[in-house]
Amino acid sequence: MKNVMYYIASASSNRNDYVPHIHKLIQDGVDGTELVLDWPKMANLFQESKDAGEFKDKDDEDIARKSIRNMEIQAILNSDIMIVALPGGNGTHFEYGFATGISLMTSVRPRIVVYAPSASFIQGDLGHFVGLDGTVVIVGDEKKLVDAVSKIKSEINSKRLSISGVIQ
Repeated sequence: MKNVMYYIASASSNRNDYVPHIHKLIQDGVDGTELVLDWPKMANLFQESKDAGEFKDKDDEDIARKSIRNMEIQAILNSDIMIVALPGGNGTHFEYGFATGISLMTSVRPRIVVYAPSASFIQGDLGHFVGLDGTVVIVGDEKKLVDAVSKIKSEINSKRLSISGVIQ
């Protein structure tokens, strides 16, 4: 069976500790999953290049930023599951809206899981979005996040089996 692909959207300030922690939870807790894009690694390489003065001018920096954004958009399109790890920043809101729009307008549908360490993030960060159909919201308990991803993975694989005509 093909791996279920996932993407993690979160604030760039979460790239060094929180996002890798969420990734490790999923990798350790759900077999048959694969991270589509390690954007924290790309963001860190971008920052290192910027700090080292490797961009000739503002245009070079803008091109690099757009390239990263395009890779993130493509990653969302290639994802079976998108995990929104709150707190999020402007990019997180954009990615969530993009994934939601895709799911409402096409049959291409990354399943969306919003994870918040506490309820205060849901009310203040993405509270107006979480009522949308198909969005799973997990607050606080990391095990519930892993369980939700595992359940969605099973649902995706069941659909893949029924589409291919294989009956178990």
